[in-house]
Amino acid sequence: MSFAFSQFTEITQMEHDSGLSLYVVANTIGTGTDEHVIISYYAAGTPRMKTFSVNQSTYVVTETETYAFGTATTSRADFFVIDSTHVIIATEDSGNDGWVKTLSVSTDKATIAEIDAFEHNGTKGLSHEIEQIDATHYLIMYSDTDEDVWAKVIIIDGAFNISMGDSIEILDATTMQLNSNSLRRRGAEDEYVFSYVGTTDTYIGTISVDVSYNLTLEDNIVTSIIGSYGSLSEIEMIDDTHVLLSAVGDGVSILETFSIHGTTFDLTQTDSLYTGALTAHATALLKWDALGNFIWSWADGDSDGQWRGYTINLSTYAITAVDNQVEYDPTTLGMIDMARYNTTHFLTAYPSATGDGQISVATYVPPSTGWAHTINGVASPTSVSGVEPPTSVSGVE
Repeated sequence: MSFAFSQFTEITQMEHDSGLSLYVVANTIGTGTDEHVIISYYAAGTPRMKTFSVNQSTYVVTETETYAFGTATTSRADFFVIDSTHVIIATEDSGNDGWVKTLSVSTDKATIAEIDAFEHNGTKGLSHEIEQIDATHYLIMYSDTDEDVWAKVIIIDGAFNISMGDSIEILDATTMQLNSNSLRRRGAEDEYVFSYVGTTDTYIGTISVDVSYNLTLEDNIVTSIIGSYGSLSEIEMIDDTHVLLSAVGDGVSILETFSIHGTTFDLTQTDSLYTGALTAHATALLKWDALGNFIWSWADGDSDGQWRGYTINLSTYAITAVDNQVEYDPTTLGMIDMARYNTTHFLTAYPSATGDGQISVATYVPPSTGWAHTINGVASPTSVSGVEPPTSVSGVE
């Protein structure tokens, strides 16, 4: 399926796994002509990592390696690309234990191998998130056997061997929603913003890391979004002082912006936008640029995979949907993730209705740079003096 509508143009779509492929995380590894797509996902009980080459002219995607980085998982893993040949991944493994592993990736991205593995929780470790503190320290977020939410410092040495530093409990709860954890670094600050869904509420908060790599829970507030079974949350930094939250709860989806205050790191909601009804386990945010442009992807009430552009006003931090939503797959199931490929292209990794693993490559032109709307094959004018072109003519989108 290929189309051109408003600011989105899908270039290519491919099936990389014909089996059940859930809890996907997508990124890129390498630069320039060496840039590859790298994903992790759950494949019929086995956690896998794959690399793909992307033709620089046609953007056709070709699988280069499949690697099983564990034996069993029931929740989302997360990874961080250290450099062009190394990855660190936080994951659930056999017995639901929590693990952190370092992996080597060959220069041609055709071979992945384990360097070291460290069990950070011998009872249970689910729904991981990972962010870098510096070249030798990482911060992970996960849920344990009591459904409590934790943060831990992970240390790697020059040989990529792993050990553990400080830890802190974020939430002491009887239950929380799997795969609802999200963690992002706040610019160059040694501070991190997190979100998760508890029994009935969606939370957002901050953690600071001092010079000795000790953790402090700075804030942990309940948002206005009601959580329920299957609820999700995801965050992306807008800039160093504001964060965008995407949450799905009680059958509806909401985008909210929050400000982060000075040295206290407290959070205050600045705007909220209801975006529509959703199915569970299917939402993703992608920060496009530093101008406040974001792409949001989700499965709607009919499980159709959708893209839509949103703009954050960098003065008021109000949220605006900038154009009509665009369907890229009529049947989408499970976790979605997106990643920038280069300055003009992005990828979406997701499972289709039957769970088959899919990758789509598309272009996006945000409204701040102007775009052409295609109506019956004819492009309407681009924006002039800040006035956007119409999204429809005589009711025809």
